[in-house]
Amino acid sequence: MIRDYIATTLGGLEGVMAQELQELGATDVEPGSRMAKFKGDVALLYKVAYTARTILRVLEPLASFQIQNERDLYWKVFDLPWRKVLGPDQTFAITGVINSRLFAHTNYPSLVVKDALCDRIRKDVGRRPDVNRDEPDIRINLHIFEDQVDISLDAVGSSMHMRGYRRYQGLAPLNEVLAAGLVRLSGWTPAIPLWDPMCGSGTILTEAAEWAIGRPSQIRRGRFGFQGWIDFEPGIWRTIKLGEKETTIPEGLELFGSDENEDVIDGARKNIRGVGLGDIIMTEVSDFFL
Repeated sequence: MIRDYIATTLGGLEGVMAQELQELGATDVEPGSRMAKFKGDVALLYKVAYTARTILRVLEPLASFQIQNERDLYWKVFDLPWRKVLGPDQTFAITGVINSRLFAHTNYPSLVVKDALCDRIRKDVGRRPDVNRDEPDIRINLHIFEDQVDISLDAVGSSMHMRGYRRYQGLAPLNEVLAAGLVRLSGWTPAIPLWDPMCGSGTILTEAAEWAIGRPSQIRRGRFGFQGWIDFEPGIWRTIKLGEKETTIPEGLELFGSDENEDVIDGARKNIRGVGLGDIIMTEVSDFFL
């Protein structure tokens, strides 16, 4: 069954994100500000959540409506079919992005949604689910702009920029999604040598190398948000994971990194070796301005 989904990204990366979605098989891709709408089946959802490099979050829309005040928000959330989303034995968390004059405090709408959700499930089954902010079974994304409310389910959980490969970060670590986006914006392909003269912890080089060998961006993630969904399809998920195999190192792949600080290069080398890319990415201590 084809469904509607939303992917979010950083400002300026909408175009390359849309291109990546199309490459992964998404249809009806419609870029917007820091996001894109797209369509696909559940297999595509799992593939995007597992492999995409230029995306921060993948969301499945649950409801969209307008409100007049907090009481209106409560009752419209209360009327949603929450028993199709989570059960009383599951935990949940709400991630809110609020920009509305209807609320004096940006955290308050999330509390209203939490109360309405719990009250509805308690009414239906006599018990309510618990909140777990760190490792919830279900993560709910709440977006309110003025009187417009959008509620979605987060298919991944924490932001997809958290790749899990960077043990050494340095003083100003580069967001991994931004690094992947910069690689794509540059027009680089594995047939072109890539040199990062101020490589820091090696993020751009790592993103380029993993993209070149076809390594999924979330391969180190232990659990995905969609695994807690009531309609989770473990067989399809298993097929997606088994089907995403790394390719051989592309012929002519040349990746170089340098930095003037020896400690920084040492940290980059630890990161690079930690993910098995020590034979692909070469590094040296060198001052770009000399």
